[in-house]
Amino acid sequence: MTTYIDIHLFYILPVIGVLSLITRPFLNRSEVFKISFISIIAFVYTTPWDNYIIYNKGWSYPSEKVLGVFGYVPIEEYMFFITQTVLTSLWALLCVRWSTPCLNFNYDKHSYQLIRWIPIAFLAIATVVGYIITIPGQPTFYLGCILWWVSPVVMFLWYGAGNFFVKKIIPCSFAVLVPTLYLCWVDQFALKENIWHINEKTMLNIFVAEDLPFEEAFFFFISNVIIVLAGTCYDKSRGIIETYTLEFPQRFSISWTYIRQMFWAFATSEYNLPQIVTGDIKESIEIIKVASKSFTTASFLFQAGIRLDLIILYSFCRVTDDMIDNELDIEKKKRKFELTKNFIDELFYDRKSDYDVGTKPKKLNIDWKKYESELTDVEMSSFRSLSRIAFYLPRKPFEELLAGYEWDIEGRLVRNEDDLLLYSTYVAGSVGALCVYVMMYRCDNNNFELVENYDYVIEKAYQMGQVSI
Repeated sequence: MTTYIDIHLFYILPVIGVLSLITRPFLNRSEVFKISFISIIAFVYTTPWDNYIIYNKGWSYPSEKVLGVFGYVPIEEYMFFITQTVLTSLWALLCVRWSTPCLNFNYDKHSYQLIRWIPIAFLAIATVVGYIITIPGQPTFYLGCILWWVSPVVMFLWYGAGNFFVKKIIPCSFAVLVPTLYLCWVDQFALKENIWHINEKTMLNIFVAEDLPFEEAFFFFISNVIIVLAGTCYDKSRGIIETYTLEFPQRFSISWTYIRQMFWAFATSEYNLPQIVTGDIKESIEIIKVASKSFTTASFLFQAGIRLDLIILYSFCRVTDDMIDNELDIEKKKRKFELTKNFIDELFYDRKSDYDVGTKPKKLNIDWKKYESELTDVEMSSFRSLSRIAFYLPRKPFEELLAGYEWDIEGRLVRNEDDLLLYSTYVAGSVGALCVYVMMYRCDNNNFELVENYDYVIEKAYQMGQVSI
């Protein structure tokens, strides 16, 4: 005899186990917090709804097929609130994590409002219709319960992240459809085995497949939409925080302060934020695509925040290196070098030591006009992008990078092994050290202030840079 707990043991938990192994490299503290938070909300919100339906005989469970009942709901059903959320969230992580969040922002106010409000209007109607047709004992009962249960939630989530969801519609659709089809298949099997039973009097008796009522298929589809959309809301909020560091200064932590900031970012419409920030990042991404296909590919393995800042850092290094190497006029080359040096001085004017770093972004008083007259648009984009993340980076590696550029301008030769090690430290080891700071700040570890104690890691980063030359 197949029981409800068997469904978990043989059909749900093994899939979660496999997905956990596959997604393990991507399951940082932020992702675990996201999945846990959504699971808790799903459990709290679904519990009274499920009890209401069973109380009104919408569906039932043979007593011999369940471990026990709390309220009107079997224990395994409570478990399912969590396991479905975890399963779909893990699958969604594999589907939607690959694009940089800020590339999915919509800055067009007109289209933004249309995408936001038209679905919300239909969902408001669906909520009212759901309440009207939810009549116990009638064929529309189950469908009505689904409509009034799901529509307000989707309305809320869509308000904050509907545009973001639409921008990622292909991966999001894949994230919804695959677990929906799988869970419908499991549901079909469970109904055949009479593990649970849908009351024929409270459903439309329309079947999308053998023994699979329309309402059941619709439930799994729309509940997975909620799960994926909730994850999208979280990703959009984090994307805004990591893109607009000055406007949203609190970095990730499991605290009420950060959660409040997340809700603030969730409610923020992207068109109210300066589009130039994303424009500069897009330029950085294009620079990297051309300069290093291997870096572009490897960057996808990092979480979005690390990936974004590594792209900004690497593109700045690439642009400034090209400014020195590709400029044939020696005077212009020297002028651009002096501009870059002056820019670094402005970025780090208040640092107390070579490796002094901050934890909170602050507005810099940089006179951009003097750079605009000398630098190209692409170069300006990389300079502006770096200025937004420089607060947590140390000064010393940039000075070493400049020393390497000066070496190139002077045409100095590498005459021995000591020269080679010194030059590689300047132009590659420095970049390796900066990458460590990016990872330490964006790794969702609250102890970034201890980065100065990680001398061993910094030393190895320099050594790796030396080897790469």
